[in-house]
Amino acid sequence: MLFEYQQLIFNSDFTAEILPIFVAKDYKRKRVGTRLIREVNHYFKETKVRELSVVTLVQNISALAFYHQLKFVDIRKIKDYIILKLAS
Repeated sequence: MLFEYQQLIFNSDFTAEILPIFVAKDYKRKRVGTRLIREVNHYFKETKVRELSVVTLVQNISALAFYHQLKFVDIRKIKDYIILKLAS
């Protein structure tokens, strides 16, 4: 399997959340995650979703760096998790 996400949530207020994304070890550092996020964001724009957010563990430094590189910003910390939103 190339990648996996556990849950994709569409909310009634035209927001969407991706709960967490995993890229297979053999495909890490090959821009698979970047392409996935960009394709998901493109799809959401076409379907009028105005906000995309993701959730990851606070201690997952590589995931945080990945999301920050893609212009996600931290919006809230809940226990061991952090919610990031794609900056518009």
